[in-house]
Amino acid sequence: MAQRFTSERILTSLLTKHRWIEWAIYTAVLLGIFGPAMADKNAVIGADVDLRGTLWYYWWFKNALLTGGSTEVTELFCHPYGVDIHAQTGGNFVDAVLSIPFQWVFGSPGYYAVFVAALFAANAVGFQALLRTIGVGTLPRMFGTLIWMVNPFVFHELIWGRPTQAFLLFSLLALRSFWKLHQDPNHKTAIWLGVWVGLQGLTYWYAGYFLAFVLGWLAIWLGREAVKRIGVAQLLQMYA
Repeated sequence: MAQRFTSERILTSLLTKHRWIEWAIYTAVLLGIFGPAMADKNAVIGADVDLRGTLWYYWWFKNALLTGGSTEVTELFCHPYGVDIHAQTGGNFVDAVLSIPFQWVFGSPGYYAVFVAALFAANAVGFQALLRTIGVGTLPRMFGTLIWMVNPFVFHELIWGRPTQAFLLFSLLALRSFWKLHQDPNHKTAIWLGVWVGLQGLTYWYAGYFLAFVLGWLAIWLGREAVKRIGVAQLLQMYA
C-alpha cells in the first residue's frame, strides 16, 4: 500500500512539473484513434445516411455562404420542391461553420477525418478544463479525461455520422462557467455561461434542452451555498 501511494506521488509530481506529458498522452490517444483516417485523404469516418447528410450539409453551408445564398432554404434537396433546413433540423450551423477552414485546407472528403479529430480534441480540452476548475487532482484529472475521450456516446455518434451531436465542448464550458458562477458570482461569468449555452443550442438544438436539465439540477445543488453568500435575488439575477 505504501509503495502504491509513493508511485502515485511520483507520477503526480512528474505530471505537475512537466505538464506537456499529460497533453502528450492525450495526443497519443487521439492519433491512435484517428491517425490512420487522417493520413488517408479519401477516408471518411462513419457510415449510414446521417453521414451523407452531414457531408452534404457542410458542403452546402459553405457554398451558400460563399455565394451569398440562403443558409436556411435550398432547392438542392428534395428538388424541385426544396427544403426549409431551419424548420427541418433547427438551424444547427456552428459545426458547419467550423468545418469550412478544414474544407479549404484539406479538401473534400479528406477534411472530414481531420475535422472530426479536432472536435474530439476540443471535447477532451473542455473536459480537462472542467475537472481542473472544480479542483480535481492532477492524476485523477488525467485518467478522467482519458476515460472521457473514449466514452461510448461520442464514438456512437461519430460512427453513425453525427459529429453535431458528438461535439460537446460548449456544454462542458457551460458547466465550467456554471460552477465558477456559484463560487464567485459575477456578471462576466454569467454572460459567458449564456454564450456557451447558446452556442451549444446552435450546434445541436436538443443539446440545449439537455444542458438546461443538467444546469437545473446543479442549480439546486450549488445554489444553496450561493444563496447564503449573495441572497436569492442576486442569484436569480445571475441566472437571468
